[in-house]
Amino acid sequence: MNRMSKEQDDNLRCGFSIIHINKESLKDNFIFANTFSIFKCVGGSAVVKKNESEYHFYNGLHFIVSETSQMIINECSDDFSCTECRIEMSFFTELYPYLDSNMWNILDCSHPDSCQLNQLDMLDVIFSQLCIIHEIDNFYCKMQMSRHTLLNYFYVIYNLLLQNSDINKIEQESISTLSNSVLDKFFILCNQYHTKERNMDFYAKELHITKRHLYNIAQSSMKQSPKQLLDTFVIGTIKKLLLSTSSSILQISDMLNFPDQSTLRQFFKRSTGVSPTEYRKINKQ
Repeated sequence: MNRMSKEQDDNLRCGFSIIHINKESLKDNFIFANTFSIFKCVGGSAVVKKNESEYHFYNGLHFIVSETSQMIINECSDDFSCTECRIEMSFFTELYPYLDSNMWNILDCSHPDSCQLNQLDMLDVIFSQLCIIHEIDNFYCKMQMSRHTLLNYFYVIYNLLLQNSDINKIEQESISTLSNSVLDKFFILCNQYHTKERNMDFYAKELHITKRHLYNIAQSSMKQSPKQLLDTFVIGTIKKLLLSTSSSILQISDMLNFPDQSTLRQFFKRSTGVSPTEYRKINKQ
């Protein structure tokens, strides 16, 4: 595949998949884990367990399962069906720089009972847009549309969570939940330090574990190495700086603590297939 066809292929992708689930398709696989997904019930009802708490999930309700949370369907009606928007990990990490880290803590507290059915009209519209974007073929700006639509969804559900929850309580719960997972702590550290530290020794030391243990956890849960996961944060920030600022490649390399702009160019091209300059030119057209 030549460079232009790869660029076109990347832009035609949407960064997520739409999966339709019913009682028949569940069979014995009742667990959804290790990804970031939006779930909307479109028929019937189910009792779901998210992070040790049970909730009633019924027609019209939405909620989010973060990439290191776990959702188990304990039981469901015969007519139960739901739609899952499963976001690719590499695309999901591109969204991190656009939202404050505190917002992710609040979003992680989403569950079927966190919003009232009569508050979900706007979420319904945005979720329908995501489904339409997924179905569109040969649309060049598909990835950009996906990014903006998902960010709209996150902002709306974030505001609904704030309306329906005690902000102090939900922040404490989210901090407590996040502190229970090594992988969650790793993602928090990546979000905080990826512009300064890219040595796995640093992250292993901060987590008080060996590099081998961190590698095993990441591979087991995410099917990627810790370095690959960290790199997605770095690439996401470089893309944001390329598209949202006029900073030169040299300035960006300084901001992200690369030894020089040549190293940043090689890193970026190795990960994306295009140079930073080409990426800026293509996506600012």
